[in-house]
Amino acid sequence: MRHRKRGRKLNRNASHRRALSRNLVTSFFKQFGEEKEFILTTRAKAKEYSATAEKFITMAKKGNKALEDAAALAEMSTEDVRDGWRNSIAQNRDRKKVAKAKKTGKAVEAKAFNSESVASAQRFNSIEESKRQEVIKLLSKSLHYRRLAASRLKPEIIHDEDGNKIDIVKKLFEEIAPAYADRNGGYTRVLKTGILRLGDGTYKAMLGFTAYEKAVVATTA
Repeated sequence: MRHRKRGRKLNRNASHRRALSRNLVTSFFKQFGEEKEFILTTRAKAKEYSATAEKFITMAKKGNKALEDAAALAEMSTEDVRDGWRNSIAQNRDRKKVAKAKKTGKAVEAKAFNSESVASAQRFNSIEESKRQEVIKLLSKSLHYRRLAASRLKPEIIHDEDGNKIDIVKKLFEEIAPAYADRNGGYTRVLKTGILRLGDGTYKAMLGFTAYEKAVVATTA
Protein backbone atom coordinates (compact mmCIF):
# COMPACT_ATOMS: atom_id res chain seq x y z
CA MET A 1 0.00 0.00 0.00
CA ARG A 2 1.13 3.56 -0.75
CA HIS A 3 0.40 5.15 2.60
CA ARG A 4 2.11 8.52 3.22
CA LYS A 5 3.67 8.51 -0.25
CA ARG A 6 2.06 11.66 -1.63
CA GLY A 7 4.28 14.31 -3.19
CA ARG A 8 7.29 14.53 -5.45
CA LYS A 9 10.81 14.04 -4.10
CA LEU A 10 12.35 16.31 -6.76
CA ASN A 11 15.74 14.62 -6.24
CA ARG A 12 16.08 16.29 -2.83
CA ASN A 13 16.04 15.18 0.78
CA ALA A 14 13.31 16.29 3.22
CA SER A 15 15.10 19.37 4.62
CA HIS A 16 16.02 20.56 1.11
CA ARG A 17 12.39 20.19 -0.02
CA ARG A 18 11.17 22.23 2.96
CA ALA A 19 13.66 24.99 2.13
CA LEU A 20 12.61 24.86 -1.54
CA SER A 21 8.95 25.15 -0.54
CA ARG A 22 9.61 28.21 1.68
CA ASN A 23 11.64 29.99 -0.99
CA LEU A 24 9.46 29.19 -3.98
CA VAL A 25 6.09 29.93 -2.35
CA THR A 26 7.42 33.15 -0.79
CA SER A 27 8.75 34.29 -4.19
CA PHE A 28 5.38 33.42 -5.72
CA PHE A 29 3.41 35.49 -3.19
CA LYS A 30 5.76 38.44 -3.76
CA GLN A 31 4.56 38.55 -7.38
CA PHE A 32 0.92 39.16 -6.41
CA GLY A 33 -0.20 42.57 -7.62
CA GLU A 34 2.88 43.00 -9.79
CA GLU A 35 2.85 43.42 -13.57
CA LYS A 36 3.85 39.75 -14.03
CA GLU A 37 1.90 37.68 -11.52
CA PHE A 38 3.76 34.43 -12.06
CA ILE A 39 7.09 32.72 -11.58
CA LEU A 40 8.88 30.54 -14.10
CA THR A 41 10.04 27.16 -12.80
CA THR A 42 10.04 23.49 -13.82
CA ARG A 43 6.74 21.70 -14.42
CA ALA A 44 7.29 19.33 -11.49
CA LYS A 45 7.94 22.17 -9.04
CA ALA A 46 5.02 24.23 -10.36
CA LYS A 47 2.59 21.33 -9.96
CA GLU A 48 3.91 20.37 -6.52
CA TYR A 49 3.94 23.83 -4.95
CA SER A 50 0.78 25.12 -6.60
CA ALA A 51 -1.12 23.05 -4.03
CA THR A 52 1.12 24.34 -1.22
CA ALA A 53 0.43 27.97 -2.18
CA GLU A 54 -3.32 27.31 -2.23
CA LYS A 55 -3.15 25.86 1.30
CA PHE A 56 -1.54 29.07 2.53
CA ILE A 57 -4.28 31.18 0.93
CA THR A 58 -6.97 28.99 2.50
CA MET A 59 -5.19 29.34 5.86
CA ALA A 60 -5.20 33.13 5.49
CA LYS A 61 -8.89 33.15 4.58
CA LYS A 62 -9.70 31.17 7.75
CA GLY A 63 -7.66 33.61 9.83
CA ASN A 64 -9.43 36.61 8.29
CA LYS A 65 -12.84 34.97 8.83
CA ALA A 66 -12.06 34.46 12.53
CA LEU A 67 -10.99 38.11 12.84
CA GLU A 68 -14.13 39.35 11.09
CA ASP A 69 -16.33 37.15 13.32
CA ALA A 70 -14.60 38.58 16.40
CA ALA A 71 -15.17 42.14 15.16
CA ALA A 72 -18.85 41.44 14.44
CA LEU A 73 -19.36 39.90 17.89
CA ALA A 74 -17.61 42.81 19.61
CA GLU A 75 -19.43 45.34 17.38
CA MET A 76 -16.12 46.98 16.53
CA SER A 77 -13.92 47.28 13.45
CA THR A 78 -11.32 44.58 12.83
CA GLU A 79 -8.48 47.01 13.55
CA ASP A 80 -10.06 48.28 16.78
CA VAL A 81 -10.77 44.84 18.21
CA ARG A 82 -7.30 43.56 17.34
CA ASP A 83 -5.50 46.63 18.72
CA GLY A 84 -7.70 46.65 21.83
CA TRP A 85 -6.88 43.02 22.58
CA ARG A 86 -3.15 43.61 22.02
CA ASN A 87 -3.08 46.70 24.26
CA SER A 88 -5.16 45.00 26.94
CA ILE A 89 -2.70 42.09 27.10
CA ALA A 90 0.30 44.45 27.25
CA GLN A 91 -1.19 46.49 30.09
CA ASN A 92 -2.22 43.43 32.11
CA ARG A 93 1.26 41.95 31.69
CA ASP A 94 2.83 45.19 32.89
CA ARG A 95 0.55 45.38 35.95
CA LYS A 96 1.41 41.80 36.92
CA LYS A 97 5.12 42.52 36.49
CA VAL A 98 4.89 45.56 38.82
CA ALA A 99 2.83 43.65 41.40
CA LYS A 100 5.32 40.77 41.41
CA ALA A 101 8.22 43.19 41.81
CA LYS A 102 6.57 44.80 44.85
CA LYS A 103 6.23 41.42 46.56
CA THR A 104 9.92 40.64 46.07
CA GLY A 105 10.98 44.16 47.01
CA LYS A 106 12.41 45.04 43.61
CA ALA A 107 12.08 48.52 42.15
CA VAL A 108 10.21 48.32 38.84
CA GLU A 109 8.41 51.24 37.24
CA ALA A 110 5.15 50.76 35.38
CA LYS A 111 5.42 51.18 31.62
CA ALA A 112 3.97 54.42 30.29
CA PHE A 113 1.23 53.75 27.72
CA ASN A 114 -0.07 56.57 25.54
CA SER A 115 -3.69 57.71 25.87
CA GLU A 116 -4.64 56.04 22.60
CA SER A 117 -3.47 52.61 23.78
CA VAL A 118 -5.20 53.01 27.14
CA ALA A 119 -8.49 54.03 25.48
CA SER A 120 -8.22 51.11 23.04
CA ALA A 121 -7.73 48.62 25.89
CA GLN A 122 -10.62 50.14 27.85
CA ARG A 123 -12.98 49.77 24.87
CA PHE A 124 -11.99 46.14 24.54
CA ASN A 125 -12.38 45.45 28.27
CA SER A 126 -15.81 47.11 28.24
CA ILE A 127 -17.19 44.26 26.11
CA GLU A 128 -19.59 42.05 28.06
CA GLU A 129 -17.66 39.27 29.85
CA SER A 130 -19.37 36.32 28.13
CA LYS A 131 -18.93 37.97 24.73
CA ARG A 132 -15.35 38.95 25.45
CA GLN A 133 -14.32 35.33 26.05
CA GLU A 134 -15.73 34.31 22.66
CA VAL A 135 -14.02 37.29 21.01
CA ILE A 136 -10.68 36.29 22.56
CA LYS A 137 -11.10 32.71 21.27
CA LEU A 138 -11.69 33.99 17.73
CA LEU A 139 -8.78 36.44 17.93
CA SER A 140 -6.51 33.65 19.22
CA LYS A 141 -7.57 31.51 16.27
CA SER A 142 -6.75 34.31 13.84
CA LEU A 143 -3.37 34.84 15.49
CA HIS A 144 -2.66 31.10 15.34
CA TYR A 145 -3.10 31.06 11.56
CA ARG A 146 -0.78 34.07 11.18
CA ARG A 147 1.91 32.45 13.29
CA LEU A 148 1.53 29.19 11.39
CA ALA A 149 2.02 30.98 8.07
CA ALA A 150 4.98 32.95 9.44
CA SER A 151 6.68 29.73 10.58
CA ARG A 152 6.40 28.19 7.11
CA LEU A 153 7.24 31.16 4.88
CA LYS A 154 10.54 32.93 4.37
CA PRO A 155 10.64 36.10 6.52
CA GLU A 156 10.93 38.75 3.82
CA ILE A 157 10.16 42.47 3.89
CA ILE A 158 8.63 43.87 0.71
CA HIS A 159 7.19 47.23 -0.38
CA ASP A 160 3.52 47.90 -1.12
CA GLU A 161 2.11 50.26 -3.77
CA ASP A 162 2.68 53.29 -1.50
CA GLY A 163 6.28 52.31 -0.80
CA ASN A 164 5.57 51.17 2.78
CA LYS A 165 7.48 48.17 4.12
CA ILE A 166 5.35 45.11 4.88
CA ASP A 167 6.22 41.47 5.52
CA ILE A 168 5.08 38.62 3.30
CA VAL A 169 2.62 37.28 5.91
CA LYS A 170 0.81 40.63 6.04
CA LYS A 171 0.60 40.65 2.24
CA LEU A 172 -0.84 37.12 2.29
CA PHE A 173 -3.52 37.96 4.87
CA GLU A 174 -4.40 41.52 3.85
CA GLU A 175 -4.00 41.48 0.06
CA ILE A 176 -4.01 37.97 -1.39
CA ALA A 177 -6.64 36.23 0.78
CA PRO A 178 -9.29 39.03 0.51
CA ALA A 179 -8.96 38.97 -3.29
CA TYR A 180 -10.18 35.34 -3.26
CA ALA A 181 -12.75 35.72 -0.48
CA ASP A 182 -15.61 34.60 -2.75
CA ARG A 183 -13.71 31.78 -4.44
CA ASN A 184 -13.52 28.25 -3.04
CA GLY A 185 -10.16 26.96 -4.25
CA GLY A 186 -8.45 27.22 -7.60
CA TYR A 187 -6.40 30.29 -6.66
CA THR A 188 -3.40 29.27 -8.78
CA ARG A 189 -2.81 27.81 -12.23
CA VAL A 190 0.07 26.07 -13.98
CA LEU A 191 0.69 26.95 -17.64
CA LYS A 192 3.02 24.80 -19.74
CA THR A 193 5.45 26.82 -21.83
CA GLY A 194 7.23 24.25 -24.00
CA ILE A 195 10.53 25.94 -23.10
CA LEU A 196 13.43 23.62 -22.26
CA ARG A 197 15.84 24.48 -19.47
CA LEU A 198 19.46 24.58 -20.51
CA GLY A 199 21.54 21.82 -18.97
CA ASP A 200 19.07 19.04 -18.25
CA GLY A 201 16.39 19.82 -20.85
CA THR A 202 13.57 19.93 -18.28
CA TYR A 203 10.35 21.58 -19.47
CA LYS A 204 9.54 24.89 -17.81
CA ALA A 205 6.10 26.06 -16.65
CA MET A 206 4.53 29.24 -15.29
CA LEU A 207 2.99 29.18 -11.83
CA GLY A 208 0.56 32.10 -11.66
CA PHE A 209 -2.55 33.45 -9.94
CA THR A 210 -6.01 32.95 -11.41
CA ALA A 211 -8.14 35.99 -12.20
CA TYR A 212 -9.42 37.89 -9.17
CA GLU A 213 -11.13 41.13 -8.22
CA LYS A 214 -9.27 43.65 -6.11
CA ALA A 215 -10.51 43.64 -2.56
CA VAL A 216 -9.56 44.75 0.95
CA VAL A 217 -10.16 43.24 4.37
CA ALA A 218 -13.77 43.95 5.34
CA THR A 219 -14.26 46.02 8.46
CA THR A 220 -17.28 46.20 10.72
CA ALA A 221 -18.24 49.70 11.78
